[in-house]
Amino acid sequence: MSSTFPSLQPLADNLPVDACTTIPPRSSTSSPALSPVTRLPPEILCDVLHWCRSVWPPSKYPVLNDDGLVLRHSLDIGWINMTHVCRQWRTVALNDPTLWSHIIVQTHGSRWLEEMFARSRSAALIVDGKHNEAPALAALIIKHLPHTAELHIDSKLIVNGLCVPAPLLQRISLTEHSEHARAGIPLPPDFLGNHAPRLQHLFIANALNFPWTVHSLLRNLRTLDLTYYGRSTEPPTLGVLLDALDAMPALQALTLGGCLPAPAPPTPREVPLPRLAYLRLSADIDELTSLLMHLKAPVSAQLNIQTTWLRDADEARTFFPVLAAYLYSGGGPADRPIYSISSYARLRSLGMLLWFKDGAQSVLGRRYGHVSLAFSVEGPEVSAELARAVCEMLAAEPPEYLDLQERWTWTLGD
Repeated sequence: MSSTFPSLQPLADNLPVDACTTIPPRSSTSSPALSPVTRLPPEILCDVLHWCRSVWPPSKYPVLNDDGLVLRHSLDIGWINMTHVCRQWRTVALNDPTLWSHIIVQTHGSRWLEEMFARSRSAALIVDGKHNEAPALAALIIKHLPHTAELHIDSKLIVNGLCVPAPLLQRISLTEHSEHARAGIPLPPDFLGNHAPRLQHLFIANALNFPWTVHSLLRNLRTLDLTYYGRSTEPPTLGVLLDALDAMPALQALTLGGCLPAPAPPTPREVPLPRLAYLRLSADIDELTSLLMHLKAPVSAQLNIQTTWLRDADEARTFFPVLAAYLYSGGGPADRPIYSISSYARLRSLGMLLWFKDGAQSVLGRRYGHVSLAFSVEGPEVSAELARAVCEMLAAEPPEYLDLQERWTWTLGD
């Protein structure tokens, strides 16, 4: 032995000669069955397979001809290759239905889809059914809706069949990307069979017949995101919307785009949203004014507002006191001082970003909440007036930082 490894020399000296010179023949019964990896307990092997699934998902890749044109798409089954290593690995994989519970229709295709559903048995499913217009596949997805936990689809064929109870469903995303998208997605009258007790996250784009009055579907929501390409043709009345929000005490994130109610006479009614952390509204200024005066949210909630038009400072003086009342609904301006106001004007728009000292986000090591405002305006002169109105109405005292772009030189108190 080399002197580089002196500690191993005594071991080498004591080995039988045949142990150092003879290599035992490879028997037909040695190999995989005697490999240490094959002796892993099934539960450890399941963890390994789950990890492989997360980093090596099935996917499609293009097959090109000599000219670089796509001939077809071929399927790489990804982690499923692991089930071809040996009989033990395959048996363990087939005995764990949760390994087969994440189903991507576009990737797996019709050949694999039915087998994936069969192997998942009664496990809670995550189904991505986007870009699927095949009636047979749509029927298969609907058939397994009772044990689906997450559903992401953009096919009217599937949406039309969403009229069965979904007791395990926690998240659903419905979009429409076809050329008829602006026509809207008509939800069935008995959407989800009016029974989805675990539903927490609901994302729908361009929905028709939204079940505002079916509070049993809404009561456990933490996220509600309703957006429209333009404006909804059937927005709820203010009373119906407030009733629905009142039925969602666990709501943490609310996005309403193009579907706010028409303005209604103010009432003393106030709807608390005690857990709200994010509110995004896109509507006309009078619709925003009508809704905000009835909402009460934590002072730490972030607010993002987009509106189509502010015509003059008088309109701003109607809206911003309502906005201030909403922002300070948990306390007065002195309890929520503004750290900074950043304003910018681009062409016919005004954007503003306000940071409050008591918020939940960290900026340079300090915690702040923020309000983002975006408006369309008549011109730069109106933009300056609106920015001044915002500062006057929302800032009880001058902020620590003030950033006004586009040749604005005035400051608070001017």
